Amino acid sequence: PGLVDSERICLWARQIGGQQAEMCRNELSVVNEIRKGIQNGAYNCAREFRTSRWNCTQTPKNFYAKALWQTTRETSFVQAVTSAAMTYAITIACSHGDIPECGCSIVDKFDWEGCDDNVAFGYQKTRQFLNLTRFIGRKRKVNLRLRLSQHNYEAGRLAITGNMKRKCKCHGLSDTCTLRTCWLRMPSFDEVRANLRRKYESAVKVNMQPGSQRFVAAGQPRRSSNRRRISLFHQVSPHFCRRDRRRGSLGTKGRVCDPTREGPGGCGYMCCGRGYKREVVVVKKKCNCSFKYCCKVTCDECINRYTQYICR
Repeated sequence: PGLVDSERICLWARQIGGQQAEMCRNELSVVNEIRKGIQNGAYNCAREFRTSRWNCTQTPKNFYAKALWQTTRETSFVQAVTSAAMTYAITIACSHGDIPECGCSIVDKFDWEGCDDNVAFGYQKTRQFLNLTRFIGRKRKVNLRLRLSQHNYEAGRLAITGNMKRKCKCHGLSDTCTLRTCWLRMPSFDEVRANLRRKYESAVKVNMQPGSQRFVAAGQPRRSSNRRRISLFHQVSPHFCRRDRRRGSLGTKGRVCDPTREGPGGCGYMCCGRGYKREVVVVKKKCNCSFKYCCKVTCDECINRYTQYICR
């Protein structure tokens, strides 16, 4: 729930205390990047699922918070993409010199062009801020939720650290490459998001093994599912067709759809069989603007009409 509102994360941190509160007191430059990461994670989640029944919307906040409190496949994606975006934001800030405590990782003392993205610092600080293992106790349901979230946060971080790319530049007369400088760069966040979407599609449903803290694949009690790079979930997702405050589902009533499309984004899929209505939208905007001497701009008013289809 502390990840719902990026502007209130330090209020949440002070409430739970520990290293999160300490970071808010002593490492404000890092916390500012964490805020940016939370916002970027939410944006990329909504972008990735914009044509799905569940579209990762953060409005209203209480529904989004309910969705995050579940242990569904969708929750696993939110956790992974948020953790990845936080790592990404901190690492970029390090490379740009925006965080006094860190910089980029120097390749060697003869570095000509740049240095490695300091992803180790981004990984460490994100892991520190998202570490809630001290709350794991005797309540089995709480333990399951906390351990799943810790696992999926780690999967998000590894989507970056496990996919660093080597960049090289040649030096010498006419670029003869008599000397070459190489450094490591993070993948683009579009690549990270696509990687996490694949993890979402192949996520494994798990239970917690009785008498231990290990995850086992549901229906396969002998098969361990503790591999760090995969996404895990426990609860089966709702269909998200109808509003359900308890599960954090807004439903699809009022969503825009495409009647010519099959599958995600199409009206048949999006409207869950309830049908859709056609609306003509009128948009007024300024156009044909011109500057008149001196110092006046005049514009015409243009009217654009377009048709959209809305789920009933």
